[in-house]
Amino acid sequence: MTPGPALVYRTIGGLLDLYFFMGPTPNEVGLSKTSCLVEKSVQLSFFQAAEQYASAVGNKMLYLRILREKRKKRRETNPK
Repeated sequence: MTPGPALVYRTIGGLLDLYFFMGPTPNEVGLSKTSCLVEKSVQLSFFQAAEQYASAVGNKMLYLRILREKRKKRRETNPK
């Protein structure tokens, strides 16, 4: 609960973009909104995919590095 009139957004993750469009006429506001969101959605889809791919690859590389270090320590402490 928030005091007074308010908006509360709870997100699990990702991006939350807020836009405020003002203009002298409702028609111009609609046109600026349409042009902004169309350009933004095309750009974001490419960059989000690249960011998720880079994050997944980076996490896998980190995981493999940790496994490699653990195996190396195990071999050093328990030589056959």
